[in-house]
This record gives sequence, C-alpha cells and structure tokens, in this order.
Amino acid sequence: MRGYRESSLGPKDTLGNPFGGNALASGTVGIVLPNFIKETNAVRAQIFLDGGQVYDFKRKYKLDSPFEKRNPNEIKYSAGISLTWMSPMAPLVLTLAAPLNANDSDNRKYFSFTFGTVF
Repeated sequence: MRGYRESSLGPKDTLGNPFGGNALASGTVGIVLPNFIKETNAVRAQIFLDGGQVYDFKRKYKLDSPFEKRNPNEIKYSAGISLTWMSPMAPLVLTLAAPLNANDSDNRKYFSFTFGTVF
C-alpha cells in the first residue's frame, strides 16, 4: 500500500516484525486530474486514497504469549498524488504518499516509483 514500506503491514511477532498473513483487505479511490501538458496524452496525474490491512486467520505462526494480539484492529489509510508517464518502453509511475493513521511502529515510505506493470 502506498505510504507504507512493502511487507510492513499486518500481524507482527514479539519483536515487532511483520510476518505476513493469509488475507488481504484493500481498496483505492483515485481521481485523474486534467492533463497539464497539452502536447501529449502520455502524462497523467492522479490524487488517491488507499486503505488496507493484512490478516492471519489460519494462525500459521504461534506467538510467545497467549495475550499477544495477532491481527491489527484498524485499517491503515494513506493519501497522495501520483504522476504516470507512458514511456515508449513501459509506464513510469512516481508517487508521493503520506500515511494518514500510522503508528510509531509503522514503516513509512513517502516516495516510490515503479517501472512497468504488475500482472
């Protein structure tokens, strides 16, 4: 999810390290902005709101304490802006995102870029 480091959301072990899960809840809402470069249709800007979380419902990993919370209680949210350039080789996406309800223990990632698409 944009605004957070990869593989950082979801259940955490006793050291605070995320260990993944078997269920994902995620969603995004975006608004494509009018093209600010009139000479080309290859550039597009978008503002977005992302929400999501990872859960472990099969209890694959055992925790050290029976009182330890396995699954997070809250959905994490982030908002930002992305700029996409449809290059001759593949799309290049630059993203600025800010977590809206991050905890002190969450790993944030404010800037990212991707080249190509995910299938």
